[in-house]
Parts: sequence; structure tokens; C-alpha cells
Amino acid sequence: MSFIKKLSTLKSLIFLSKGDKNFCEFAQKKWKTTSNDNDNKGTILVDLMFSEQYVFQISYLTNFFKIKDGFNIRYFHFIPRNKRILQMFFKFFRSFTRIDKLYKSFGCRFGLVNVFDKNTIAIAESSFNFVSKQDLLDFSIEGIRIGDLIYDTYLRECFAPTVDLKDDRLFWMIDNAISIFYSSKRYFENNNVKKLILSHGVYLNYGIIARVAVLKNIDVYLFGHSKAIHKFSKDHWLQFIDHSNYSNEFNLLDNKENRREQAWLTMQKRYSGIVDQGIFYMKSSAYSQVSKDTPKVFLDNGKTKVVLMLHCFFDAPHIYKTKIFPDFLEWTEFVLANINLSKVDLVVKPHPNGKPGNGKVIDQLKILFPNVRFIDKKTSNNQLIQENVKVLLTVYGSVSSEFSYHDVTVVTAGDNPTSSFDFCIQAKNKDEYKEYLQNIDSLSSDIDKEKILEFFYMHYLHVGKGRLVNNDKVINIDWTTPSGDPDTFNYYVENAQKGMYDSTFENISSALAQIE
Repeated sequence: MSFIKKLSTLKSLIFLSKGDKNFCEFAQKKWKTTSNDNDNKGTILVDLMFSEQYVFQISYLTNFFKIKDGFNIRYFHFIPRNKRILQMFFKFFRSFTRIDKLYKSFGCRFGLVNVFDKNTIAIAESSFNFVSKQDLLDFSIEGIRIGDLIYDTYLRECFAPTVDLKDDRLFWMIDNAISIFYSSKRYFENNNVKKLILSHGVYLNYGIIARVAVLKNIDVYLFGHSKAIHKFSKDHWLQFIDHSNYSNEFNLLDNKENRREQAWLTMQKRYSGIVDQGIFYMKSSAYSQVSKDTPKVFLDNGKTKVVLMLHCFFDAPHIYKTKIFPDFLEWTEFVLANINLSKVDLVVKPHPNGKPGNGKVIDQLKILFPNVRFIDKKTSNNQLIQENVKVLLTVYGSVSSEFSYHDVTVVTAGDNPTSSFDFCIQAKNKDEYKEYLQNIDSLSSDIDKEKILEFFYMHYLHVGKGRLVNNDKVINIDWTTPSGDPDTFNYYVENAQKGMYDSTFENISSALAQIE
């Protein structure tokens, strides 16, 4: 990094922009009645995020509990051992940093940073002997599984489609994970933490402290983008709400036909190209309109039409309870190596919102499987449906219900949100999955469209698991806008001054009442 770039980075870490100052002035005035700490009543612990959207949202969420329960607010920040300059910077200059000033403006002060010692690295050295990827996934400390979090962090931070068990970067992630585990445990033992509020439930910096907190009987909340509040439990400490009993839960509801109608209307909007709250992460709809002169993707050669829907190779694959394959690359290669191309007209569609680097992985797959056709990631799902695709392959994608409703046989690879229903074929293991692939031309599933609508309602619309009516956000944050824009804070402060967020505390109360 050049000297000028280093100075620019240092400046961004320390100095407040005009928008930052505007937020600080607003927050100090807004939350001035809650400025006194009361350590006796307890602490709310939150993660440190450099996103203006998250800082604005967390200022409201934390002060809800502070006003309601009298808790003080602290933040945690985890830094890997090999980021020594960053460690030293925050150790000596934390109180001068931009992010610390932003958090202090709404009454939140520094609480926890992970520490390293000889025992930490000794444990990491003794653990760095995994024979298989499954060994890594099963890795746990004091009965708490953290191997899946290490695995997913490796994929994300290294931009690698699979794990190299001999990679030194993996060793340092294990070292960091152990440090986070014991630092979190000590902090909870020495501080009266009552609430842990997180931006994510996956990866090392969030998942480990969440699991430690849950076993300490601390309330752990995830304030997601598409639902109001998700509360973790000892039985379910994963990123998303528990879907395992959706079918039975729907059967207990009244007005079933009305609820199916709500699901149908939302689903039709999705097919028309509208990005609803359930798929907020999509930059654009996968169901764009298809023009008459759009070239066909299938060959119409009489063979069974199959589409393999790729996931982003660097996203966390372990967000649900069980999974046949350790990552999306192994799943993809298994499919392409075992599917009987003589029986099918197969196309492979890359994930439309895949992170940078996915293209390089796909280029390698094209070399390994030269007879497989890859289509443009922008190809509309409507086109695939209109061309009468018969079978769709996914691990756990949202396309499962969307294509099933159009009478497409969907085969999944492990636990997924549709698991409590039977309109998808869910393989239990690799042998069963291989059998499905080799006989894919004869596959069929019992598709009951009422059941699909019931799933869709429970997963995207049901008010009962921390979700607001119409899947409204607890606070209206636009997560599609990039962080780092100097006008971001000005936008939210202006909206707040117009009263746009006056109902936030009422929203939080409504969502909490469902899950407490």
C-alpha cells in the first residue's frame, strides 16, 4: 500500500465527515436522556460495524432496551492476531477513531476485544491436524461447535470456493476463533450482559459469541433485513428462524385460505419482477420479463430439461442444520460428474448476485466439464419456466418453492426452508443424491400447490416469529445503498427529523412480544 493510500485510510479511520458530525449531533440530542450508565442493571452488547446504515439502526435498537430496562450499551470488536497494526492502532487510539465517536454519540462505549496468549496459539497448533473437511466442520471447543463458522469464514475472507486444510490462512482463522471463544466467555463471566444484538449469525466474528452467549442464558437477537427480530436458542442458534415445523404450525392457524391468498399475491408479484422483502438481498429480480426475440436456452431435443442453479461459492453454506456437501463447489462438481448427460438437456445458471471471483470458479468448471452448457446469469427464471424446464437442482435456494409452483421437480441437497413439506425431493445423503442424478429423467414429485403457498406464507409473511405485518422492517433502512457515502447519514437524519422512525419502538415491541 502506498504512503498516500495509508494516509487516506488513516484519515477515514479517525476524522468525521460532515454527515458523521450531523449524525453525532442528532444522536446526542435524541438519546441524551439515556446518557447515564447503570452497570448494576446489566449490559447490552452489540457488534461494531463500519456501515452507516447499521450504525443508525443500532442506535435505535440499543436505546429501546436502555430506556425500557435501564441497561448500559457496550460494543465488541474482534481483530485477528496477524492484523498487528490494526490491533495496535485500536489499542492506543480507539477513543480517537471515527467509529468509536459514532457509537459514543448514542451512548455506546467500548466493551470487548479479543486477546491472544500462549494457550490460544497452543490450542490452535494442536487442532490444526484435520484429515478431512468434515473433521474441520465438526471442530468444537467445550462442546460448542465452531468448525462450520471457521469453514464459512475461510470461504468468505479468502474468496476460495473450498477449504485447503493445509493453508496457513486456515490456521490463523482457527487461532482467531479460539481467541474469540475464550475472550467472549471471560467477558460474560465478568460482566452482567443481558442482551447480545448482532448484525449476523454466521462467521467467526458473530457466530462464536452468539453460541457462547446462548449457553450463558443471555438473550441473543438478530435484527435481520427481511424480518424484524430473530431470537437464538439452545436448540436453534443458526442465522435464520427455525423452519423445521412450518407445516404443523400452519395447520394450527385460522383463516387458512386467506393466508394462502396472501402468499399467492406476493408470489405473483415476485414472478412479475418485484423484489419483495423476502428476497431483499437481490440487486435486481431474477424474474425479468422475456422478450419474444430472446434466444432459447434449451435445445428442444426431446431430452429432459434440467437447470442447475448455482449458489455464490463464497457465501456461507452452513446456515441450516444439515448439508450433504461441505461447500457449493463440491456440490456442483458432484452434480456435473454424476448427472447422466445422455438423458438430459442440462444448463447451468450462475448465481445472479454472486460475489466477485465467482466467474473465475465458473471458468475452471467449464474446463473440467467441457460438455456442459453454462447460460448467462442474467437469464430470466421466467424464461426457464416458459421453456418448460422439468427438473431444478439447488442446495437450499429460494427457487425451490418458486419453481415447484410451476410444476417443476426440485431436488435439494440437505436441510432447507421447505424441509417440513414434501413438494421438493430432499436427498438424505450422497448415495441417494447420486441415484437421483443418474435417474433424473424419471424423477417426479408430489406437487400440491396449496402446500407450496402454505410454505411461502410461513417463510415470508407469517406474523408470529418476530415478523411485522407485511414483512415490514422494524426500521426502514435501505440496505442496497453502499456504505461509505458521505450523504448516507444526512439522508437518515433528515428522515428521522421528519418523523419517519417514530414508530420504531412500537415495531420492536410488537416483534418482541411474539418471541419472548
